[in-house]
Amino acid sequence: PPTPPVESPKPAAPKPKRLGIFSKRNANLRETDLNNLVKPAAQGAEFASLLAKILTFGAPGRFPAVAAWGDMPFDEFDLTEAKALLTESRGDAELTDEQSAEIFASVVNCMIIDIVDLASSTLKVKNQEEKVTVDAINVVMDFMDHAASLFDAVAQDVTIKPVTYGGKIRKKDLEQMFSVYAGSSMMSLDALAGGGGASQDRVDTLQLVF
Repeated sequence: PPTPPVESPKPAAPKPKRLGIFSKRNANLRETDLNNLVKPAAQGAEFASLLAKILTFGAPGRFPAVAAWGDMPFDEFDLTEAKALLTESRGDAELTDEQSAEIFASVVNCMIIDIVDLASSTLKVKNQEEKVTVDAINVVMDFMDHAASLFDAVAQDVTIKPVTYGGKIRKKDLEQMFSVYAGSSMMSLDALAGGGGASQDRVDTLQLVF
């Protein structure tokens, strides 16, 4: 009788891609306490304070401490006005392109830590739907889009070291957040239907931004 064909071994499944966005190995050494950037002795303190207030409009309700400073620049966000205010403040502080760009990155760094930490708290609730975590990380992405829209008013042609998460969350939890977020793109059609899932371009952008 003919010899039965020998089955070739199945190729090993590719390992899931992790670490990308929330990698603490590449955490930057920028300031992590926003208060240190806005105290009178800090370089460009008024510029940093104005920027932080404008950035709160990218994640409403997530920065009560900044809102408590009062004297918000406007009631509703206006991109043209925001850019004009930042350009004027930068000029008043006599900041170079490089200086204003680095202050911008440092302020964003501090605020990113706050909202990533808030998003991580969704992992601690038992029997909670993953959509809650996805929605929380989408807030982070909305904030990054908002910040990016303002950068050219600060220093359009300056290249800065990317902002990476530099907080205290365990790497294991950060990896879990990324896994949930990336999985929401691959395992559901919510993103295509506008149902709150993560779109693939956001997953890719998150990897690049952080």
